[in-house]
Amino acid sequence: MDNSEQYIKMCEKAFPDERPTAPIEGRVIEITQDDYFVRLDWYGHWWAGKDGKYIPLKTQDQLQEMVEFDPSIFNRKQLDLLMHEFHRFLMRQYIKPEGALYAEAYFEPTVDRFVNKSLDIFTSMEQLWLAFVEKENHGKVWDGETWVK
Repeated sequence: MDNSEQYIKMCEKAFPDERPTAPIEGRVIEITQDDYFVRLDWYGHWWAGKDGKYIPLKTQDQLQEMVEFDPSIFNRKQLDLLMHEFHRFLMRQYIKPEGALYAEAYFEPTVDRFVNKSLDIFTSMEQLWLAFVEKENHGKVWDGETWVK
């Protein structure tokens, strides 16, 4: 579970209406560098808290469920489509440099590794999936401080 300062900030901006008014009961897991505490509540939800303010921290599976697909017809074909769209999102948003050929954009033969510019921006799968959810559902991208259209 990502509890980095960046992910807390991303969730704070992405889910402003999901803040509870009552204190969250549960187990304190870790204190972060910015004096946030991370809490797992009795229902299995993660929260970052500071000064009586709580921010929901979504897990990767919760984020994947947020992508707007019809759950009544969810099947293997729809899962394949979801993964294809996630891959396209990565290629378009954070990997493919302007003017580069597709093959050159994601593979660098000289060092025999994948070149993923998103790793300069996002440091966890939760951050990548949150960026995908915001792009797909709301047409927004992360600029380092907030979600912008």
